[in-house]
Amino acid sequence: MNTEMQLPDLFTNLTECEIKVLWCVIQGITNKEISKQLFISVGTVKFHLSSLYKKTKTKTRTELTQKVLLFLINKPLNFEMFFHLFYNNY
Repeated sequence: MNTEMQLPDLFTNLTECEIKVLWCVIQGITNKEISKQLFISVGTVKFHLSSLYKKTKTKTRTELTQKVLLFLINKPLNFEMFFHLFYNNY
């Protein structure tokens, strides 16, 4: 992983579950599918999304995705790299 990448302050205090939900959201996965993939309820997905919106000062999935993708543009990542980037800054 490129150790020079630093997260914007908005993304430095995400929980492990929020990072996993965020990864799914930026891939365009629905709440129902996220719940199946992460073995959590749809209500829990919505809870994590609400927390993500608050922490990142966004109001919609589109706005949240845009903030993440603008940061990640030209930084090819797989989930493991994405997770370590976000989780190690927690």
